[in-house]
Amino acid sequence: MDSETAVPQQQNGNVFLSFLAILAGFVFAAVTSVGTDIGLHKAGIAPSLSERWPDKLLGLATVYRALYGVISSWISARLAPKSPMGHALIGGAIGTALGIAGVVVNMQKRVGADWYPVALVLITMPTAWLGGKLRLMQLGK
Repeated sequence: MDSETAVPQQQNGNVFLSFLAILAGFVFAAVTSVGTDIGLHKAGIAPSLSERWPDKLLGLATVYRALYGVISSWISARLAPKSPMGHALIGGAIGTALGIAGVVVNMQKRVGADWYPVALVLITMPTAWLGGKLRLMQLGK
């Protein structure tokens, strides 16, 4: 194999690993967030996921989603083949876009409190940056 064919394969491998790194962060965030929601419901602390949650519980959900956001971004940064902060921020950008879609849906359907999806959008990039920063600190950068 000559060097001209080795480089594209390496780049394709990096793209796949990058995709997996970001996907792993999203899977962690989704599983832990929904798992915590269900756990709170099963414990009798929160209503079902289809019912409107009171503001106090939405505040708690915002806090644990922020924590999970930091950890999920750290996971993406940790698994990144290169540019850990870049991977954390790409995950954050995708999460922000999904969050904006959530704001639009909430505005149209009035599913829950108006402030909650907006808060999730606002915390997404800072938590992504913090997760990436924690990874860079581990690497001594």
